[in-house]
Amino acid sequence: MNRSLENLRLDLHNGERSFNFNTDLLIAKRTEKDTEMEILAVSLYETKSELNKLIKKNNRASGKIHGHPLYSYDNIKFFIKKFSDFEKREAPGTKHHHRVTLIRKKDLVIDQTVESFPIVMLPKTQAEQLQTIVFEYVRDNIVSPLFPDVRIPQVLAGELFISVEEAKNILLNINNGIIETENEKITADMLEMYYQWVDYLVQELAKRNRLQPLEVIVCPRDLIAYEIIINESEIREIVSRGLIAGWIKVAKSTTLTNRYDSFDTYMPDYASTFKARIESISMAQHRYGETREKTLSYLKRLGKQPISVQVDAIEAGVKSLNNQKRVNIVGEPGVGKTYMMSSIAFLDSLYNKKAMKLLVLSPDHLIESAWQRETEETLIEASYHHINSVSDAIRYKQQGFLKDNKPRVFILPQNSAKSGYSLMPMVRWETHLFPLEEQPNRYKSQKVFVCPHCGEILKKRIKNTDTNPNATKFIYVPVGYDHFATERYNNRKCSSCSSVLWGTTNKKAISYKEFSSGEPRESTFMYTSAGFLPRDLRSLRRLIENTRKKYDEKPTKAKKAQLAELRSAELQMNGTTKVKTKVSPHKVPIADYIFKKLKNEFTHLIIDEVHEIQNSTSARTQAAGKLIASVPKVITGTGTLMNGYAKSLFFTFFMLYPKKMKKAGFEIVDGEKFQVAFGVTEKRYRLTSDKKRTTLAPKSKPGISPIIFPMFLQSTSVFITLDDLSSALPTIDTKVVEVEPSQELLIGKRELELAVAQATKGDIKLFKALMPTLYSYLDMPTLQREIKDEDGNLIHLTKLISNDDDKKIKALKSIVKKEIVHNQNRVIVYTYYTNDGINNYIKEKLEEDGYRVTVLNKNTEHSISCDGSLKKVLKNKREEYIKNEVKKGTEILITNPELVKTGTNLIDFAPIVRYQMDYQVYTERQARGRTRRIGQTKDCTIYYLYYKQSLQEDITKLMATKIVASEAIEGKMDSRGLDAITNSRTPEEELAKKFFETMGLKQKKIKLND
Repeated sequence: MNRSLENLRLDLHNGERSFNFNTDLLIAKRTEKDTEMEILAVSLYETKSELNKLIKKNNRASGKIHGHPLYSYDNIKFFIKKFSDFEKREAPGTKHHHRVTLIRKKDLVIDQTVESFPIVMLPKTQAEQLQTIVFEYVRDNIVSPLFPDVRIPQVLAGELFISVEEAKNILLNINNGIIETENEKITADMLEMYYQWVDYLVQELAKRNRLQPLEVIVCPRDLIAYEIIINESEIREIVSRGLIAGWIKVAKSTTLTNRYDSFDTYMPDYASTFKARIESISMAQHRYGETREKTLSYLKRLGKQPISVQVDAIEAGVKSLNNQKRVNIVGEPGVGKTYMMSSIAFLDSLYNKKAMKLLVLSPDHLIESAWQRETEETLIEASYHHINSVSDAIRYKQQGFLKDNKPRVFILPQNSAKSGYSLMPMVRWETHLFPLEEQPNRYKSQKVFVCPHCGEILKKRIKNTDTNPNATKFIYVPVGYDHFATERYNNRKCSSCSSVLWGTTNKKAISYKEFSSGEPRESTFMYTSAGFLPRDLRSLRRLIENTRKKYDEKPTKAKKAQLAELRSAELQMNGTTKVKTKVSPHKVPIADYIFKKLKNEFTHLIIDEVHEIQNSTSARTQAAGKLIASVPKVITGTGTLMNGYAKSLFFTFFMLYPKKMKKAGFEIVDGEKFQVAFGVTEKRYRLTSDKKRTTLAPKSKPGISPIIFPMFLQSTSVFITLDDLSSALPTIDTKVVEVEPSQELLIGKRELELAVAQATKGDIKLFKALMPTLYSYLDMPTLQREIKDEDGNLIHLTKLISNDDDKKIKALKSIVKKEIVHNQNRVIVYTYYTNDGINNYIKEKLEEDGYRVTVLNKNTEHSISCDGSLKKVLKNKREEYIKNEVKKGTEILITNPELVKTGTNLIDFAPIVRYQMDYQVYTERQARGRTRRIGQTKDCTIYYLYYKQSLQEDITKLMATKIVASEAIEGKMDSRGLDAITNSRTPEEELAKKFFETMGLKQKKIKLND
């Protein structure tokens, strides 16, 4: 350490205790308060144990510096907001001189919603490099492209489509003044343009005060440091302005012409160029057509032979399993995902010369229709087994099925995998004595939670309200009465001894003392409407009173609901109402058993419909996570990768690719951080009466950054579409059928819209509740509907209209006649708002013309056979029911697409009529692929049937853009897709916006205290 800096000391405290360190590097920036500076980089010398006590992930620290040789900072408070925002670089020294340097992290992609910007530090002797360094920092932290740094051989190779070695030689020649070949001339021009961009952009940032000098408080004295204030929209504006004015260029001679007015007109001419560039700079695991001979020979052992595109998908999957033990198949319904996933597992086992023991985690309703039947036809050498209980798994192991040389498939339903005992808190609730402040030898009694293992009182950290300047920022107090209402990340383990604080709710599981005495003790906890609470009415009533006061001060829906739950719990605890019971089977979940007892016994795991395991708190997702941790190679499949929100991918990514996610800077609890980085997040504030602004939790919005594809999907997923299989599939056509409503229906529709406008008054939430009425009234105006205001007052009864002149039914009959009578096709009719009896209404109208009609309803309602019989159809029996109806001679199937959106093969039907439309992208994309799939021999048509100039038309057109958006992230890219994937409005908001504009209403801003 520099001897002249020996006396420099930095005093810090982190809320628990104070520390004193030597330092020889301290860089900070001024804040709005002259007496405070934020530390951006610092080096600290002390023993390793002392440094570790200070640097805790979520802690902050503040303090002062002493002994600066040149300036006095006695009145300046230095602070670090959060240690998790810093990179830690350790340098071991002597026993008492361990060194840790903290430098604020540079995010992967700068989050535009928070003030977190990169810093650049370099010696003054290298100040001439500042512009280039700043330019590269900007490039690394935004999504919008800047001119490439062709000084880097790899980048130049990608630009010229040459090898890296050739690029190195070109740069070497230019440095030596040799510019002779065409590539050398192009490179020289590109280098000139690169420096042009660097000079222009950095000068513009400096003019706009976007390069903020930082104070280098501690040596090295010749160091300079800047914070770069990056705003992507401003960067785009600067670049656009420079290009328009001609201050910067993208080429020496511009070849673009005015005929390129959009992405769609530009892309066809340059698609091959972009393809060549991507291939030159990326190492693809598999390229189309590069299939190994051994793969082709192994494929002959399958019961069904793949078509050419499926061969490439299978080969890519096998290579991915070999390289990273993971692969995700993203394919439209009908491309044969079940076939490809099972084939990948089988071929991988052949390559590794090990008998396949394939575990399939499948949605329950696909067990027989997809995984039993389809894999039996494909993996003809394998034996098939169902795991419905832990006993099944134990029996298969005892019989040697997991060790023999026979390829086997073990099919595990999702519900069986997750179902098992529930948990309840096992902590003690008891009275302890606490000393009274400033009153020696006086104590107060207080009920607290205690760890049953180590006996420590369970505490939480809160801000210290003590105004004493020497007081610590945080203090630790006992956790509250409702701390164990539900299991959460922060109450699962004891912070002192790390013991798990939750156990099973099994009624038969009692302690040895209770067993020996024959008198089971009543549990400390009661399961109530508010969760698990100790049987302590006094504490519960105290909590109710505190919650009521908070609600009175700041009324929100969340506090209102909490108060209602607590009051209901009070009635349960005092015996006024029935106590809730925690329903829990007395068995171990199969996923838990496999995780603990059968780890690495299975060779491959297939997770079908992987998009359904995106909720980190659901039992289904937890079960999937345990299975992923238990099986070495994992194959996942989905027809719809994401739901429009970036964070819908986060937990699935983390389970499958934890190293990739950690390398990108994410931890398992960073779902919102991922949403901020790659999605759209709405910043929200509340203005108090004294006009102070307080920050509220951000709100996630739909919209996805295209950068998520190359960063997380390109190397992990195989994308396959029906277009890829077009040579093996019939054609599909889309037809829009607009229906003119009758004059009487138009009047009723207008009256209803006015009533909805009056009831909602521009409120999106109220509009969403009335959307089904706006839609379904047009389809069944014979049913009278009520419109009420927020207070429940009736403000409108819809006009009753005779169905004798139902123009939409007439349009449906016209379609049905064409398809059944002329084209000899069976027809599917999709409805959505089925609670008002629309399915029966359509059935009756079609039967009037002599058609045989089947109605498939959800399993809690009776489905109607074409012969008139009624039957409740279970989820896993729907496909079988439909096939039986086809045998009976049905011509038309009426159903909600939700019931057949996954796994159901409906190739006995060809055309689909969307009689009613919803706004769920998952459902629409899955359900429209039920008919056009491998095995279909007839051309398919999808009819979209709606009333003109109505909500029905708005929803249909909106869904067209949303489907394009979801396809865009999977590679079907056009300008609509680029616009749609970055759109930040929900479907409800889009529809509400249009409705309010049409009705002349001003849309209410969202109430942030809701």
